[in-house]
Amino acid sequence: NDKTITMEDSMLNELLGELKILFQLAAKRNYPKEELMMALQLKLKEYGQFKNSSFEIAVNNFIANESDNQCSIHLGEEDQRVVWMG
Repeated sequence: NDKTITMEDSMLNELLGELKILFQLAAKRNYPKEELMMALQLKLKEYGQFKNSSFEIAVNNFIANESDNQCSIHLGEEDQRVVWMG
């Protein structure tokens, strides 16, 4: 169903946009890793439909790249699993 794909794409773009802002704020405020992970947990809780979906990998890659590039914080596979547990 094309409509479903469009809706999911739209929500994915919304999530990635919100995560981008979250990382910019975290970098500006020098969040420690624990605080960044908590903020990610709270944000991802709003988008639970992506957990265990084909989009989760894309979101995890985005999170890993942004945390490295914006905050100089490495979030490994275990960290990525934890942020979805919110």
